[in-house]
Amino acid sequence: MSDFKVGEVVVHCREGVSKIIAEKDISGTIYFVIEPEQSGGDTIFVPKDNSVPLLRRIIDKKEAITIIKEMKEIGIESFNNTKQRRDNFHKRLSSGNPRDLAFLTKQLQLFIENNRNGVVMKLGPSDVNVLESARRMLYREFEIAFNVAPEKVEGLVIKYSK
Repeated sequence: MSDFKVGEVVVHCREGVSKIIAEKDISGTIYFVIEPEQSGGDTIFVPKDNSVPLLRRIIDKKEAITIIKEMKEIGIESFNNTKQRRDNFHKRLSSGNPRDLAFLTKQLQLFIENNRNGVVMKLGPSDVNVLESARRMLYREFEIAFNVAPEKVEGLVIKYSK
């Protein structure tokens, strides 16, 4: 993780797209100071040499297309109970992994499509919030990868998932 540079735009596993605004030495440990886009100016300190990678590079266009194409193969995930589903959703969201975000985004899409078609899928409000958060994080990354405005992302997802 130490190969990131001040000024670079990265993805924080829980906060999404963020900018590294500084490095700071606190008691002999070097931290990246990052500002998540959605934070309203708040900052987070991430150890530069953290053994658990909390930051990653933004996916490029080629990887974005691959992820979109893989999404069409994702089906509805069934869970034995609400706690198991909720734990799985939270674990995937907090991983920040773009494929986990794609999985969650697809679950939201299937939930909406099935309910629209009269097939009732039961998800609680907190489940839907997690899925919507994953979609926002993934689509923001697609915006950057494709260098497009937010309103263009859905069209690209449809285009590449055919």
